[in-house]
Amino acid sequence: MTETVFDPTSESIADLVSRAIPGLPDLRPAGATFDDLAIDSLTTAEIAAVVSQAYGIEVSDYDVASLGDLDGLSRLVRDRIAAGGDV
Repeated sequence: MTETVFDPTSESIADLVSRAIPGLPDLRPAGATFDDLAIDSLTTAEIAAVVSQAYGIEVSDYDVASLGDLDGLSRLVRDRIAAGGDV
């Protein structure tokens, strides 16, 4: 059974992802992009899968890569939840 998380803040997403993906650098440094943190395409796909499962929405690896940072990802999650999962 999957537990759905309903708090899509940057902080809660960073905590969720860091617990699910061991060895991942901290996503929270202010202004840091995923490129700055050396997040590769495999890790981008893992982040997308973790966030999709936790929030019950569809987030692709392309979404994560194109958003570029934690704040962009949290905005996308909030928008998709508000739209009932579709954006």
